[in-house]
Amino acid sequence: MDIFYEKNLNSDSIDRHKKRAIVIRVIRILCIVLIVGVVLIVPNAIELPGEGADCGQLLLSLLISMVLFLIPPILTYVLLGRLSARQNVEYDYHILGDTFRIIKVIHRKKRKKYLEFPVSAISSLGLAESENFTRFSADKTNKKHFVFCNEDAEVLLYALVNANNGRQLLVLEGDNEFLQALRKAIKSYSALDDSLKQYLQKINR
Repeated sequence: MDIFYEKNLNSDSIDRHKKRAIVIRVIRILCIVLIVGVVLIVPNAIELPGEGADCGQLLLSLLISMVLFLIPPILTYVLLGRLSARQNVEYDYHILGDTFRIIKVIHRKKRKKYLEFPVSAISSLGLAESENFTRFSADKTNKKHFVFCNEDAEVLLYALVNANNGRQLLVLEGDNEFLQALRKAIKSYSALDDSLKQYLQKINR
């Protein structure tokens, strides 16, 4: 029987740092105002040349002045945008039969597919605190994806996946309900790490 399950992760950090997000948004707006101001003011601030003046030299001076004034606010705007995006990321996990799909959610609005692979491609699934995870994590040939929001989650899992042209090591956030759904979707008991088998025995008592 195919499993169809969806888990939406909520980042506690987003709710705790709302004021920081507002400050970043205000600074980015100020950067836009400054950029527009530079574009409008700098050309008018340069005096027009008299007859026989080198217009090429004037144009070069104008461009250099605008670049020097625009670089700081543009860099600030871009860097704060990237910082804000990283701090406001959440994930959705979808189990659709033999397909496992991870959706990245930015600012709780923008959604895009991050990863997708067959559940059957999971060669090892266990707790992120296990020795196997430490060993897999030390292997530089494994591409790592930290697709969780809260380090104090009910359970942090690792999944070693042989798909998408290579081995990938995922760190997932879950709870007992998600874990049971993923366990049923995997079907192969041999793919379960001993750490996870012991955990499942504990919660199923």
